Amino acid sequence: MLSGTELISRLLGHDIAHHPPVQEGEFLWDETIQGLILGSFYYGYAISQIIGGRLAELYGTKIIYGTGILSGGISALLSPMMARLHFGALIALRILQGILQGVTWPSMHACISRWIPPLERPRFIAIVYLANTLSSAMTMPLCGLIIANHGWEAQFYVMGSLSVLWSCIWFSFMYNSPEEHPR
Repeated sequence: MLSGTELISRLLGHDIAHHPPVQEGEFLWDETIQGLILGSFYYGYAISQIIGGRLAELYGTKIIYGTGILSGGISALLSPMMARLHFGALIALRILQGILQGVTWPSMHACISRWIPPLERPRFIAIVYLANTLSSAMTMPLCGLIIANHGWEAQFYVMGSLSVLWSCIWFSFMYNSPEEHPR
């Protein structure tokens, strides 16, 4: 049975048996460790989905959604340090980041239910989902440019700083419901 990489290599006419893997980067992590690091965020993220929606209903979107974004930014800022400390520390941080950011999607829906009139919700939700997809499509190449020009750590610092800045603005101007808003 061929692995995905071997199958693609053969389809493209390359023979990977004659090209041993080249060590790139500063970490000596095998594919299993890399997979655990990449997947660890989603292990945590899946845990807090239902809890996040309920917390936003009980305590308000301002604190739950804002804390989810803020904690993601702080986690991003800490990621290079944790990676250098030990891959286990990075995995633990990514699981925690996933748990804390997992509350954002469901709490966003709690926010929409309070702020958007019922007849406008379907269109607004469609715009939110489109914006989420577009932001991912824009962020990935941007991160690639940051990494190419300033190193892999820089993208964590830039994205983490933007998340922290966004959270400060969110906490300054957001209210849980129109009834709480002073204007």
